[in-house]
Amino acid sequence: MNNSIAEILANSFQQLYRRKLTTSSGGNLSMKDGDKIWVSPSAKDKAYLETEDFIPVCYDGSCPGNKKVSMETPFHLALYKAYPNTKAICHVHPKISVALSLINIDEIKPILTRYNLGFANYAIPGSIQLGENIVKAFDGDVDAVVMQNHGIIFKGDHIEGLLPKVRELELSLASEYDLSVDMSLKEVISKDESEAFYQWRIKEYLSMDSNFSKCDQEYLLTANIPKLKQYLDEFKELNTAIIPESHIILNDLTFDDSQMSSVILNRNGDVQIKGKSLYQCYDKLEVLSFTLEVLEIARSMGDLNYLSNTQISELNKKFLS
Repeated sequence: MNNSIAEILANSFQQLYRRKLTTSSGGNLSMKDGDKIWVSPSAKDKAYLETEDFIPVCYDGSCPGNKKVSMETPFHLALYKAYPNTKAICHVHPKISVALSLINIDEIKPILTRYNLGFANYAIPGSIQLGENIVKAFDGDVDAVVMQNHGIIFKGDHIEGLLPKVRELELSLASEYDLSVDMSLKEVISKDESEAFYQWRIKEYLSMDSNFSKCDQEYLLTANIPKLKQYLDEFKELNTAIIPESHIILNDLTFDDSQMSSVILNRNGDVQIKGKSLYQCYDKLEVLSFTLEVLEIARSMGDLNYLSNTQISELNKKFLS
């Protein structure tokens, strides 16, 4: 293993997460290394990746061992092949950039930023079509690509050089749309699978108090999200089908506690989340909070587009069946 590359990627993800520029389950990073690339894994807590979590992938898409490579690896490979000088790729889900991805391209006012933005049409994650759309969007003098109903991508010479660009773009968008943004560096402590650790993490990163309990092999997380009550008071219902991550993780969200759902909402802002692990509960709460914030931001920008019924059906078939 090329530990230096793996260490750089792990540290980079933690830096992005500590500035709240992505969720713990969202985004992926990669770096070129000769005849292969090193790419972040799937189904792992991105804030606490270890060097051994990163996976070498050959340009034909093959990889050794039984590790689960990121489902977005195909578009990383497509970009490296189409743009041979590219040595690093950063795809993350900053809230304002994601909100921008929900707005009709024709309605987006000229964005005063030092970066030229390209726009890639939506395609299901992991598909060849998504890679083709992103490659096309980078054509010409484009610095970053906004993926419709998804997120943002930067490519360049080194991953450490891309992190400031993600931050600068988010600040530029905040200024352009008169939005507040908090990218102060959050604390980080050693991870352990304890209720106390996740209660600290929820307080530090999501600004909420929380409680855990356990029944048989399942955990129950309870918390109150002030933005949830505010949102439901105004819009009555919550449609989480804004990006694939939100739909996949929150697909069984309900207001009915009699149903077999892992995410149960109350109109006073309370939420009950069930999971097989403490991290799974945390991940669902984080994505729910993220989704509410993105919806609030997007509505201040213009008319937003949700994933279509056809796109939702494709996601259900590929990831939830």
